[in-house]
Amino acid sequence: MTDQLDSGSAQERRRFFRVSDQVAIRYKIFAADDPKVFLDNVNTGASAVNLLENQIADALSKVRTTHPVLLEVLELFNQKINMMFINDGMSDVHAQPRELKEVSLSACGMAFTVPGCVSLGQKVALDMLLFPSYVNLLLQGLVVSSEPVEDGASLLRVDFTEVSEIHQELLVQHVIKRQSSELKARREAREKSD
Repeated sequence: MTDQLDSGSAQERRRFFRVSDQVAIRYKIFAADDPKVFLDNVNTGASAVNLLENQIADALSKVRTTHPVLLEVLELFNQKINMMFINDGMSDVHAQPRELKEVSLSACGMAFTVPGCVSLGQKVALDMLLFPSYVNLLLQGLVVSSEPVEDGASLLRVDFTEVSEIHQELLVQHVIKRQSSELKARREAREKSD
């Protein structure tokens, strides 16, 4: 599924790593000419939480090598707090609950399947929950590719637009952690088979 979901230009693939991931997501697709600014400052609380999340990640990286047990405990507490305060401030844009989806994710965009047909250039509002951190990101994007797949669904490739530095840093950190986990799992699998 990774190859099918890879999205973005060759230049973006060089700038940012891309991983297969499972996220909880809800989205709304808008017409290309819709004048709504659907995510700009929709929820300043979410921005503040994401800023704190970034600061926590920076602080945790400083204790990574010196206190690995403390790091694990602090990360678990952070996940617990994130689970308790998952942002639901997009109810006017996203009436549906989040659903688990397999995606291809990078700091500059993502690919995922949706029911039906979607046109190029449409805007997308995204409310995405990352695991296992339970970081909630409110993003906007632009459909740059839409290909039909089985059962009348479409594979969307969405470039994130107007991504704040905080959101991009959280995405970069998440992708790096996922990539590290994948590499560790592969290494452990090889060691077991030897």
